[in-house]
Amino acid sequence: MIAFLTLAVLVQSAFAGNLVEVLQNDGETTLIALVQQAGLADALLGGEFTIFAPTNAAFAKLPQATLDSLSKDTTALANILKYHVVKGSIHKADASNELQLETLAGTKIRFNIYSHNHVVTVEGSKITHFDLTASNGMVHVIDTVMMPPEGSIVDLVAGNSDLSTLLSKVQSAGLAGALQGDGLTVFAPTNAAFARLGSHVLDNLRRNPNLLKEILEYHVVPHTE
Repeated sequence: MIAFLTLAVLVQSAFAGNLVEVLQNDGETTLIALVQQAGLADALLGGEFTIFAPTNAAFAKLPQATLDSLSKDTTALANILKYHVVKGSIHKADASNELQLETLAGTKIRFNIYSHNHVVTVEGSKITHFDLTASNGMVHVIDTVMMPPEGSIVDLVAGNSDLSTLLSKVQSAGLAGALQGDGLTVFAPTNAAFARLGSHVLDNLRRNPNLLKEILEYHVVPHTE
């Protein structure tokens, strides 16, 4: 039985198509069209890579304005597609919680493994089909297009007007530097959430920076969720 399974794996590997052919066989037509539009098809055949491949439905979830913008900017399109590709063959068995991989875009993507429901995600996108073997790499199918991050946690908070109170509290408590670290999750109260504390509580926090720091740290966990 073991010998038969080994033979089956060898036969499958011998007849596996290249990465583009594997994507075609799995029906990822939107991804293939965008790869061709960005001029990346030849590059994907010139080495060994792992592709985290969004389905057609995943691309359909993107706002039309985003798709229109990418169709006009092949450089931006190529960067997003490269964000879905890493060098080498990465199997499901290689994944571990919080593992980070360097993408062809020059930025990293992170695995998260949830034991309670056996879900594995990469940058928050659920991997729905693992280990589609190609002659020059591996394909894992994901349900959401991954978008490269735009700045740190502090940058994201600063860019959201509804989190301006949180930003001011973080700065007052001297935590801005700490939130530049890697592998953090922040549960970010909105301005309205702070307002519900009432003026008496807010005044007390202003007078007690240690208490403020303790409360803010209570909203941060040292890993990603």
